[in-house]
Amino acid sequence: AQRQFLACLRLNPEFSQAIMGAARAYHADHQNDKAKPLLELALHQNPHNFLAAFALGVIAAEEKRLAEAQSYFEAAAHDKPNYGPAYQELGIAQVGSQRYSDAVPNLERARALSPPNSTLLNYLAIALGHAGDPHKAVGLYLQALELKPDYAGARLNLAMAYKNLGDRENARRQFKILCDSGSSLCEQFRQAFD
Repeated sequence: AQRQFLACLRLNPEFSQAIMGAARAYHADHQNDKAKPLLELALHQNPHNFLAAFALGVIAAEEKRLAEAQSYFEAAAHDKPNYGPAYQELGIAQVGSQRYSDAVPNLERARALSPPNSTLLNYLAIALGHAGDPHKAVGLYLQALELKPDYAGARLNLAMAYKNLGDRENARRQFKILCDSGSSLCEQFRQAFD
């Protein structure tokens, strides 16, 4: 696919669909060093190209540059206010930066705009738990696990939430389910549940 998009770019270096296509192909092949300049070019050509801003945010988040990622996701959400993935990724980056109260409205907005998904529910639960609503967080972890029962991160987070609420029985039960699944998280966190 890269070759086809690059052939189009040789014919017309400003063909935005070919620029975006080549960037996506490079990103899919984990060649962010080649994808990023193309996405920057697409954003330079059209400062309101929310897909280019979103893709640059994804790359920045993958490379743990969370402040930069948040900036790109904010731009994508601003330019396309009904694009749920921009709000989801913005909220996830804010959770990663421990900006839990900022993350909640963005994750709630993503939830309103997008079909339910376990990742979104897990991160919304994390944000709510840290922002002071641990009981709502438990409900969201349970919803995430209904959608994806083998989601080890959500299972561990649910066990920790129960533990923090003083519900040791449910905490241990959830941790046992996690360990029975063979998750590597089991050994990492065993001491917290002994």
